[in-house]
Amino acid sequence: MGAIQNRPLKSFEAGARNWQRINDVSGTSAEARNQASQLRYRDTRRGMDAGEVLFPFKLYQRPWVLWLEGEDFSKLWRTYRVRAGRVMETDATGTDADSDPVCNADPDALYYPLVAPEILVPTATAKFWFWLELGFDEEGSTTVVRYGPDPTAESYTPSEDGDTTAAWGPTDNPWTAAPVPNSTHIPIGWVDTSTDGSIMKAWVRQLLRADVVQVGGGGGGTCPTN
Repeated sequence: MGAIQNRPLKSFEAGARNWQRINDVSGTSAEARNQASQLRYRDTRRGMDAGEVLFPFKLYQRPWVLWLEGEDFSKLWRTYRVRAGRVMETDATGTDADSDPVCNADPDALYYPLVAPEILVPTATAKFWFWLELGFDEEGSTTVVRYGPDPTAESYTPSEDGDTTAAWGPTDNPWTAAPVPNSTHIPIGWVDTSTDGSIMKAWVRQLLRADVVQVGGGGGGTCPTN
């Protein structure tokens, strides 16, 4: 069986044909199953991209029209970016604005930088956390995006072969009270690659959806757990 050629969908009829092709290759080989998952993902993303909404600190994926030839879908489905955002007077680092400052100008705009920091979420991970770590000194505040399966950790180092996710740490300000927010740690959300990982589908629980204009003392209780 020849390789499936993935092309942008031009109509709903094209989408229906994709599903027929999915049925044709189901259960034949690992490669075919991977190709079928790509088609499912692209059909899903087609509907999402049509009504895509961006906002500060959104956990989002690179649109399929920006995929590069030969990229591995077994990694693409669980690769995420963090949209630009601001905490008080400071633009956060570790967002898509690191490589394209236009994102800081209007995080709500339907604009995707061609290149941006991307985080590969490990497979079979129920909660891969993203959060903001704040720092304060005489010059003002700093904000950096942190991530990892254990939000109380002092560092994170990718363990998967070929993972280009940036390692971070050690930090002298770990989120030891996680998942309780406080004056120096603000949860963004988490990605779940465990629930439907068998069909290469990730779920996102987005907690933060706006710039942070005031930082409290963390007395609001724990974050939602589901």
